[in-house]
Amino acid sequence: DARLSAPLRFRELIPIDRAEGRILLLPESGGLMVESTRLEVVGPGYAAEGNLQLAFREGQRPFLDLLVSVPAGEVRAAPYFWLIDVMPPATVAWLDQALSTGTVSGGRWLWRGPVGKGALPYRGHEGRMEAVATLAETSLAFHPEWPVGEGLSVRLQFTDRGLSGVVDDARLAGNPVQGLRVELPDLKAPVLSLSLEAQAAEAKPLLALLRQSPLRQKHAETLELLEGSGPARVDVSMVLPLKRELGRPQYAG
Repeated sequence: DARLSAPLRFRELIPIDRAEGRILLLPESGGLMVESTRLEVVGPGYAAEGNLQLAFREGQRPFLDLLVSVPAGEVRAAPYFWLIDVMPPATVAWLDQALSTGTVSGGRWLWRGPVGKGALPYRGHEGRMEAVATLAETSLAFHPEWPVGEGLSVRLQFTDRGLSGVVDDARLAGNPVQGLRVELPDLKAPVLSLSLEAQAAEAKPLLALLRQSPLRQKHAETLELLEGSGPARVDVSMVLPLKRELGRPQYAG
């Protein structure tokens, strides 16, 4: 067993159960190239394979060229890889709370650009860091005042700046959810946006959801008096700041 330490990038040691591959140190004029043949790494809840090049040149930041595939894994392993030099504590805390169960498939991590303290995010397009994955049977606790989304199938994309995703299938307090868009465009100033259009629903479980939502704080009496049955259609958008100083929640729909 081994552990990977990168305290300026990852918040804790990353456990490694098995690693295979070769790493070559290739001296170059004015620098050094670190290059791998096909690397395979397996740890608790994750498995990855890929290649990397890391170039060290005098007077320049190290330049990383990394491509990793994650054929299968578990959501519980994701916190090992939160980038603490890009994500403030509020973003990390939200991710820890929001994503805790489920499986990962079809993952890919691409990172090409200068690295080192202060290199991320790439504001001037001098590099790109992108991770994509499909999560299944995942729960999403997106806000403490709303019910937890369950049984999610979601396609997620992380970049060095933000997060976005599309929920293909889920249930929220018994209501079906398909096509929900999730956006966290700036990891450093985390404001979560959720939007759903033309979602078919049934009135009775929809009213039950509203009674469990933050809307009950101002409209409890009205919500208790409302009754309904039959089909309904939902169009809704939410803006949920993850830090108090970034504003108040907004709802429309």
